[in-house]
Amino acid sequence: MSGLRSLHTMNLFSRFFQENQEKFLAFAYSYLRDKAEAEDVVMESMIALWENRDRWEENSNLHALLLTIIKNKALHVLEHKQVRLRAEETISSHNLRELDLRISTLKACEPDQIFNTEIQHIVNKTLQEMPEQSRKIFMLSRY
Repeated sequence: MSGLRSLHTMNLFSRFFQENQEKFLAFAYSYLRDKAEAEDVVMESMIALWENRDRWEENSNLHALLLTIIKNKALHVLEHKQVRLRAEETISSHNLRELDLRISTLKACEPDQIFNTEIQHIVNKTLQEMPEQSRKIFMLSRY
């Protein structure tokens, strides 16, 4: 007898799903805005509802139960997207600041000034290494 009852329950559930599938998909899609995600959420919700059929009460409102499951699963998907987008935004913001810094540094770069500073450094170092008399002679002849 319980086999017939289980089969009857499965047939009723199957008919319930077929009759209401489009409504549930429309509900999920209205929040997720992605058809494949909405279909996944609805299917996962139907499976969750079926797997917990032993908890249904005699006059359970399956519509309300399923909509609640869909709502919770869709909310989870959206919250996950939100976390991912915030992380991407932080990374993008960091990359943009770093790029701005490189651009401003390059714009401020004066190659001839770098070269002149480098030459002056070499001359000063060489002068310091010369004997004092040679350094004085060089300085007087050049400056």
